[in-house]
Amino acid sequence: MAFSTNFYMRKSDVKQVQIDDMKKPEFHIRDKCYVRLNAIGDDGESDGTLPTSYAKKVDKLYQPNSSKRPQPTLGDVSVSMSGLAGSLRRLKASFTVYDLTQFNTYEKKFLTPGCKVECKWGYVDGSQRTNKNDKQKAQFVVFKPTYKITKENYFKCSFEAVGQGSEYDQIDINGQQNIPAEEFQTSHQGGEETAKVANLFDYCQFLIMSNLSQGDSAGFNPINGASKKSVTTSEQSAVGALIAPEEFTPPGSMPTQNELGAPRITYISLATVVDIINDYVINDNKKGYKIKFDNDYSAIKYDMAGKKIWSPNPHNLLFPYKNGTPENSYNKDGTTGASEDYITVDSFESMVALEDIAPETGYGTPGSILLSMNFLRELQESYESATKGEDANTEDIGDGRSNGRITLQSFFKKIFAVIREYSGGAWDLGLDRDVVKDEDEKSKDPMTGPNSDIYIVNRNAAMGSVPDAIKLNPTNGKNGIREIAISCDIPKELQSRAMMGDVRSPEGEAAQTFVDLDPPEAKIEAENEAAAELDSRHKELRGRLMTDKMSADAVSAAKGLIRDIVNAVPVDDRIKSGMNMDPKNVPFPLKFSATMDGIPDWKFGDVVTSTYLPKRYRSSKATKTVFTVTNYTHDFKGGDWTTSIEAIMRLVSSGGGGG
Repeated sequence: MAFSTNFYMRKSDVKQVQIDDMKKPEFHIRDKCYVRLNAIGDDGESDGTLPTSYAKKVDKLYQPNSSKRPQPTLGDVSVSMSGLAGSLRRLKASFTVYDLTQFNTYEKKFLTPGCKVECKWGYVDGSQRTNKNDKQKAQFVVFKPTYKITKENYFKCSFEAVGQGSEYDQIDINGQQNIPAEEFQTSHQGGEETAKVANLFDYCQFLIMSNLSQGDSAGFNPINGASKKSVTTSEQSAVGALIAPEEFTPPGSMPTQNELGAPRITYISLATVVDIINDYVINDNKKGYKIKFDNDYSAIKYDMAGKKIWSPNPHNLLFPYKNGTPENSYNKDGTTGASEDYITVDSFESMVALEDIAPETGYGTPGSILLSMNFLRELQESYESATKGEDANTEDIGDGRSNGRITLQSFFKKIFAVIREYSGGAWDLGLDRDVVKDEDEKSKDPMTGPNSDIYIVNRNAAMGSVPDAIKLNPTNGKNGIREIAISCDIPKELQSRAMMGDVRSPEGEAAQTFVDLDPPEAKIEAENEAAAELDSRHKELRGRLMTDKMSADAVSAAKGLIRDIVNAVPVDDRIKSGMNMDPKNVPFPLKFSATMDGIPDWKFGDVVTSTYLPKRYRSSKATKTVFTVTNYTHDFKGGDWTTSIEAIMRLVSSGGGGG
């Protein structure tokens, strides 16, 4: 599978303009900048500005309300980017007003939570450094206003605001919204107890039961491996049911019509859950948000060190493969094939859906992951318990109280945390917008762009081709560099090992040789022995899950095995295959930061480097060290505009990435 792009490896749009021409004195004088804040009224038009337009006459300047005090003054302003993949924009600003009348006016415009503010900035007469007139603007929503009265009776005011377009993470998904109020049986045993769908969790259960022959007096009694494809519109849409293991009832499993019969463990694919949220929960939002899987951004790698990743707790999650794949089987003896005694993914024998949603190659998207209804109900219960446990007298707002809300971000964060744990850290998923993904969006303002796509992003996705990095060096005269800082960020575990005289990576000695892709024969032999040990543990622990009836100890041991399988992938193989290198898996990871004259066009994932790196990071012919931008900040103080970036280290193949 060839990967074309990645959230974390992007070609920068920043212009590298040479400014070391000593014959042009304008290059040695910093350009004067401006910054202005506009309050945006309900009609979308400007409803007040900071700083105000200065009057030409002194009496107008100092007697705006016959108070003999000056007009409001704008202080420091900061515009920054942060978030999982750079979609969160923040604005911090301070200003001073000089009497109560002014305060009452500007408090409504700039200090009211939810009010909209537009920030405009740039160079007064354009910039020689960037070869363009850098006029920038972005809109924000105020969420944290503060003010205090000084001894002079001035009002010192400030506020923080978040960029429009990043508020999707606070969408409440708990409640009816537009979810159809379908009826479903709650007894599962042929009783007459029914309820109407009241929330997302109910609708998931309704889809499972209605598509697996539920809905009549016979109750819920699907055959082992019953399944359904095309429950929703997604290609990876699926629901299914498996008979629970003999003499074991997982919490939350669905009893059948026969109380003596084995209960069913029911599953719904992650893609189906996403479809429900898109179609019924966020479908009426003004931004038109849609959650999407992307072949590049969302891709997960199933094969690790010659083994496939399998779920260490199949009662919560299943990672399906094509029928006959050993990782599908949880039988005692490790055999494949359908079984009514032990969970076997192959039991989905009628599941054309399984064959359709399982990955064709070593890569796929996480939409095929099967979530058990038990897992989703436990997730729901965790929110309800948090709400019940709150002090009714607490007056906190926002994140301080749940008020029954389940935000889009927190819902998926909990699901993704379990997926990350069960995959040994190989799949690190999150939600974020890509403001530069679509070609037709490139002409739009990247700070506010109307892009309505919310991507499920795997931070460990293969990086694709690695673009040329911008070299930022404080002595070569490019980009008006003021300062560069490179720091070594050694993990705490490695710090303690170093004090004992052992500087090997906790993930194995292979990581220590990340600049040398030809380890000595002794290390190769050690790696072979470790692989043999993994094989032995692999067979043992899969069977133990069932013989120990999914005990906490067995599940914990299985999780440890999956983590060791992932960590067994040699660092050089990770680099050659295009897998992103997590800095914590590198023995001596670096952090990179730079401050420069104000310059626009930075975005998350821009690739940068510097010749000011230690030799060990520049000496390998097979690998190279680059940094990817994770956040930037534009600061405006006294007419001076500076831009600061922070970046994390990534090891890539000298020949580029790829997967």
